Amino acid sequence: MSAIGGLIVLGSIIYSFIHITTIEKEVQAKKAEIHALNNEVTALQAQIPQLTHQVQDLGQTQDGILDFLTTVTDSKSINILDPDVDWASVKQSIEKMPHGMRKQTLLNAILLAWKDIPFTLGGKSVTAGFDSPSFMAFVLSKSKVPVERTPGVRLSDSLMQQFHQVDQPRPGDLVFYKGQVGSFGLIYLADGKPGSAGVGVGTLQAASPLQIMSLDNVNTRYFPRIGYFRVNYPDELE
Repeated sequence: MSAIGGLIVLGSIIYSFIHITTIEKEVQAKKAEIHALNNEVTALQAQIPQLTHQVQDLGQTQDGILDFLTTVTDSKSINILDPDVDWASVKQSIEKMPHGMRKQTLLNAILLAWKDIPFTLGGKSVTAGFDSPSFMAFVLSKSKVPVERTPGVRLSDSLMQQFHQVDQPRPGDLVFYKGQVGSFGLIYLADGKPGSAGVGVGTLQAASPLQIMSLDNVNTRYFPRIGYFRVNYPDELE
């Protein structure tokens, strides 16, 4: 073999050795990454029982609060729940909803119903009281849903203009009815009993305090339903 041939062979060997060494280092680095990931997975798996327990505790806490609000109130002064409402099914429906602004809106509305807030025509606050559309606007604003108020237009009409009408409501949507003067509405809470018109939360008039009510008792020939209106919450637009 010539000297040049020998140098070529030697160079190839050195190149191969360097290349193999580089590959071995890369393999070791990947093994280290895999080992670190395995450790992270093991740590996360160890947290699963604790996290599951925390989720169960949160669910039980929410369940307890919802039950508390409907049982601790003095029925002589606070009538949070229409006796025609199947509260067990409503509560189950709310609990199954994914966490988000839509669900939080319903919980906020229920908490406000417990506060025995008076009906006040044109009222816009918890202390001053609410009428039907101002209650809906207030609750929606707490979930960062902007409500457009058109000068010279009733708030209920502005709400119906802002949100588009749908055939099938979702909890957290709005439902409107034709009133004797203008229109009024409620926040749609749950489907309720099979075959029923659903359950809503809101206020109608001074004689009907802020409460959770069966929509079967609202949708009558005197107050026919106009329709359901879809509310798009900010976290649903992302």
